[in-house]
Amino acid sequence: MNRIISKMMLVLIVAVALGLSGCGDGGSSDSSTTAAPVLSVTVGSAAVSLLPSVGSSYTVMGSGLDGVAGIELTITYDADTLGTATVTQGDLLAGALFSSNTSTPGSIRIAAISSLPVSGSGPIAAISFASGTGTGGIRSISANMIDSRGITIQ
Repeated sequence: MNRIISKMMLVLIVAVALGLSGCGDGGSSDSSTTAAPVLSVTVGSAAVSLLPSVGSSYTVMGSGLDGVAGIELTITYDADTLGTATVTQGDLLAGALFSSNTSTPGSIRIAAISSLPVSGSGPIAAISFASGTGTGGIRSISANMIDSRGITIQ
């Protein structure tokens, strides 16, 4: 039993590392409009949506997640108008190992992994930007997910 748990944790740790290193180009949704649109991407039966919040803040919402143990998101945005991003973990992933990378202007990478699969709907993350001037905004969102066996959800 310990060997199975050790193998599962290794798979999950590798998935997080890959998610933060730039691997994967799961389903994506691009927008060419200048307003801050609602973007959404579907992975299997789950959907991840980016919803505008107050000011230059956004909420990353997950819906219909079923047995998701790992998730990797890439969000691109207009860095000239939105500025530096700050990411906080959402309630849907409470208890999961959560990491975000905002070091590349115009790109946010989010990875989360949990030893217990996540099912349901709710906020995955909240994103706030330093400024919200101009007409640029969020450009795209892509997502990859794995189940508790480390198998990619399609």
